[in-house]
Amino acid sequence: AGRLLPNMTVRVDGGQISDVGRDSHVDCNGLTRLDGEGRTLMPGLWDMHAHVSIGAGLLNVAAGVVAVRDLANDHDRLMAIRAQMASGEVIGTDIHVSGFIDQRSPFAAPTGRLAESLDDALAMIEWYAERDYPHIKIYSSITPDWVKPMAQAIHGHGMTLSGHIPSGMTAERAVREGFDEIQHINMVFLNFLAGPKDDTRTPLRFRLVAEQAAALDLESDAVAEFIALLRSRGTVIDPTVTIFDSMFRHRGGEVDPNYAMVADHLPPAVRRGFLSAEFDIPDDQADTFAASADALLAMIAKLHRAGVPLVAGTDAMAGFTLHRELELYAKAGIPAPDVLRIATQAGPRVVGVADQMGRIAPGYRAEMILVEGDPLTDLSALRRVHLTLRGNRYYRPSELHQAIGIKPFVAAD
Repeated sequence: AGRLLPNMTVRVDGGQISDVGRDSHVDCNGLTRLDGEGRTLMPGLWDMHAHVSIGAGLLNVAAGVVAVRDLANDHDRLMAIRAQMASGEVIGTDIHVSGFIDQRSPFAAPTGRLAESLDDALAMIEWYAERDYPHIKIYSSITPDWVKPMAQAIHGHGMTLSGHIPSGMTAERAVREGFDEIQHINMVFLNFLAGPKDDTRTPLRFRLVAEQAAALDLESDAVAEFIALLRSRGTVIDPTVTIFDSMFRHRGGEVDPNYAMVADHLPPAVRRGFLSAEFDIPDDQADTFAASADALLAMIAKLHRAGVPLVAGTDAMAGFTLHRELELYAKAGIPAPDVLRIATQAGPRVVGVADQMGRIAPGYRAEMILVEGDPLTDLSALRRVHLTLRGNRYYRPSELHQAIGIKPFVAAD
């Protein structure tokens, strides 16, 4: 990992990689050949924070995404979509599922299951366990004192726990009481910025970070101690930093800077959506918000250097957002080879399929992408996917994009 091997051939049989070697050493007689000369073959990308829809499947495959983790959805809808994508009835990715539980409140999540009591929440955990869910995400309205018994029940079934940090709880306490993973980099900052009376079920969880993250001393003992806790517990961080970078930098009426590089490829109605900003950023706070966006990137780099596991997720527009998420990790200072490992290997490791996906090696599933350029030196090459290979199927993103009115990023053969 981390280096290019020229003049290589990969043989695929029955959707699985059977041989990898120098061109002259791999027997491909009688097989369909796909010429990758001048391009880079690499493992497919993973989006570890998605909310699956039928339409997202094509966008993901065209972007080189071969697997996603769905972190909140309706069970029946999700199972139906997963079956359709697995069968090839619709174009799509592998889908790794997560249960979702929040507590009923005026700020409860709009999807998933809503508990009225701790007993309700524990019963919901049983419900998900009976349906072989490997993971459960909880949300901001959960009563903090529920976390420990919920974590014990989740872990008792061999599942893992992640989520938003419940309002009124610190991330440190959540980790100590059983969180295996934290969603969203703002939740890391709220560990230091939110007071006991701050209601982070509300948009305050964004505004507080926008206004104060830049002032947090990332070299402080408090930050160092928290990062050490994350590292010692192996707590995974799912930053979804693109959504916050847009939130803190994007001024209404301008194209969102995190989609500026793709906006002109997209249909006019979609492009117009990039003109609307999440926040109305006051002129006198624009510099502060931008500095806070920089602080989020600095924290991500600090977590990575300390050995805290990161996964790449989006919680936003399928496909295109993941490319930008990875570019922001590089902007933060994470070396490109490490960014690519996060994009291709961290997901399989977290969901437990690292022995099947994330490498180009005999015995691994043939989940690969062929890109124009060298992503080790230019991560924007990930937007120029020439082929996406999913087992015995291969897709040409230029054709997929054209079919839905998107100007291709690579020329068709």
